[in-house]
Amino acid sequence: MSVAGLVLSAFVAAGGVDAEQARLDARLEKEQAVVEALASERSSLSALLDVLGRLTRESDGRARAFEKRLLALDALGDSLRQAVGEAQGAAEQVRERLRPHLLTLYRHRALSGLQGLLGSESFFTVLKRRRGLEALVQSDARTLEELEALADSTRLEAARLALFEDAARQALGDLKREQAQGRRRLALFTELLGQVSAEQRLKERQLMELESSRKDLEALVEEADSRALALGFRAQKGELPYPTEGRVEVGFGRVVNPRFNTVTVQKGLDLRAPLGADVVSVAAGAIAYVGQLKGYGNLVIVDHGGDYHSLYAHLDDVVMEVGDRVEASEIIGHVGETGSLKGPFLYFEIRKGGYAVDPLPWLSPAR
Repeated sequence: MSVAGLVLSAFVAAGGVDAEQARLDARLEKEQAVVEALASERSSLSALLDVLGRLTRESDGRARAFEKRLLALDALGDSLRQAVGEAQGAAEQVRERLRPHLLTLYRHRALSGLQGLLGSESFFTVLKRRRGLEALVQSDARTLEELEALADSTRLEAARLALFEDAARQALGDLKREQAQGRRRLALFTELLGQVSAEQRLKERQLMELESSRKDLEALVEEADSRALALGFRAQKGELPYPTEGRVEVGFGRVVNPRFNTVTVQKGLDLRAPLGADVVSVAAGAIAYVGQLKGYGNLVIVDHGGDYHSLYAHLDDVVMEVGDRVEASEIIGHVGETGSLKGPFLYFEIRKGGYAVDPLPWLSPAR
């Protein structure tokens, strides 16, 4: 046996394996709860990130829309300011044109009476010229008023547009600050999700390692149990009880039939016994097989561990089921003649690793 096997056997014998198994089970349960909690937290964070991502995309869309509107407002403001300049320029041109007309009209009114009396032109010609000049001045004056009114109106619209632009820029600034805050939250929760995911992966690896440790422990315990059972069975060689009361009618090995001069190989013992006699297990173990088998009749196989098995055939009935634990000398059935061609008897084998061995050296000579 290896050093690890000896240590484990001593550990098992001392009862420490139960405590170790309980500790592993408790850690497994705790780690499983942590993994489930992390998975739930990761799911919640993923859902929250989806919402934050959608809000960020919507905020970006609103910001782009605001920027387009501001560009349009800037273009409109430029057009209005250009219109104000053009109206003011046109008004100034009208004023420049109107000044000499007004001066001429003033002079004409002051001298019109004297020129009418002394000039060569007739009074009616002078009057007609003055009226024409007055009409021209009035037309320029109306044009000037219209241009000034247009300039005032355009200037007012430009002022209103400037106020609207200021409000839109302030709203865009608020929106950009909201975007920046949203991106910071998104980055924070993305980092948090990464941390939770990493922690979940770590806990899952730890859980797998614990599960592997538990399986290794179970395998080692099973191996130690198997070794203990095997050692126990081997230690009983020459001391096992007979499986039933009766005599050995056919032994193990080559059997010569004198009548027909034939040779057969017997893998077990034929024990002649009365019908209904008790059949007991020769050692402690577990019932591995119960059923009908051609040539064997009702058959029971007991697993004694360490690849050792005992077989009991031609039983009349079986009182055990597969998986039952059985102790040495415990009744497993009764002698019968199922599958037999020579009346009631018990066929008995001992096998090691699937190969039949002579049962007689294993049985106690004292009956």
